[in-house]
Amino acid sequence: MLLEAPESRTNEALELSVSSQRAALGACALGGLFALLTADVSSGAHAVGGLDQAVHVFVREHSSVDQRLYIQTVLSNVPIATGLLMDGAACALLLRRGNGARAVAVSLICYTVGFGALLPLHDDGLLGFVKALIERARPTDIAGSWAYPSGHTSLAAFLWMSAWATLLPRLRVPMSVSVPVLVAVGTGLCRVGADVHWVSDVIAGGCFGTGLALGCEALVQGMQRKHDEL
Repeated sequence: MLLEAPESRTNEALELSVSSQRAALGACALGGLFALLTADVSSGAHAVGGLDQAVHVFVREHSSVDQRLYIQTVLSNVPIATGLLMDGAACALLLRRGNGARAVAVSLICYTVGFGALLPLHDDGLLGFVKALIERARPTDIAGSWAYPSGHTSLAAFLWMSAWATLLPRLRVPMSVSVPVLVAVGTGLCRVGADVHWVSDVIAGGCFGTGLALGCEALVQGMQRKHDEL
């Protein structure tokens, strides 16, 4: 058994390295797409502007004010509320078991950098900075709040992707990657269906939140690998 331990540690380190590289590549790819969308939205020649406008007109013509308000105030918030509860419970369990303090700490730091306030949906952090920089008006005006990127979609994507990539695996709780993807897509559809975001807003929000979560996992894995090498 003593002879197998170094080999086992080597294999585990190799697995962590591969996982870290994949997470980092995913974060970089999504970050690049987010940058391209941001440049396009902020430029005069908006490549997806036609799609944005067409979907906006369709939503206005095929839904009532009450329906859009319900989607905005109720359905849009369900993925975030459940994601906060899930991630909070996972963090508490990891801290209680004593083997996930690094993952919890890095996740909280990434959350704070991305979204700022501990209370969600205040347009703080890097998300708020981009919103203030772009200053894009919403399809339906909401006083004091800019459209790009979608905060709801960003936060839902981050919470659920963080659970899949960082928190639940360390609790040995299985989750298919399709779950956070579907949650992010569903949240984006709700924001577009409520007519409070353009399609490009929610695509950018999904890239922002998912990329941030994958970057967080890459950082956790890298720190773990460095620790194991010591």
